[in-house]
Amino acid sequence: MSSSAPSHHGGSLSLLYFVMISDEFVDANWDDKSFHHYTNGRWLFNESKQLAARSVMFNMTELIRTAAASQGCDISSYINVQKLPEGSFNKAFLIILRDGQQVIAKVPNPNAGLPFYTTASEVATMDFVGTEYSWSANTENMCLECMSR
Repeated sequence: MSSSAPSHHGGSLSLLYFVMISDEFVDANWDDKSFHHYTNGRWLFNESKQLAARSVMFNMTELIRTAAASQGCDISSYINVQKLPEGSFNKAFLIILRDGQQVIAKVPNPNAGLPFYTTASEVATMDFVGTEYSWSANTENMCLECMSR
């Protein structure tokens, strides 16, 4: 994912940003539609258009694998994933690992803007808040842009 090495922090909370806008990478093992679709509200006008702008297909298995790897673990360290309350522009997930580490993964919705730029912008903005474990705005390795905190 990146040249920087992940660090271990028992019980720590880390932040990952992922972008995936292609349904060809959807893993059939993750069929909870709420993971991919907006579930936080309704619209009185153009609801189907609003919902479509906030639905994104991504590979949940790869998201979990990358979250675990960002903490120096493999996917077998994964215990649970929960969808957190989402905003208009991102989906957020809490990924819990066996050793107590917790990773927050955010997946930008299509209405957030171009995936490369929204991810790179988040990385630059978060640089003022803390340090990334790693980040990539390149889709060559995992077919998604991401950042881990």
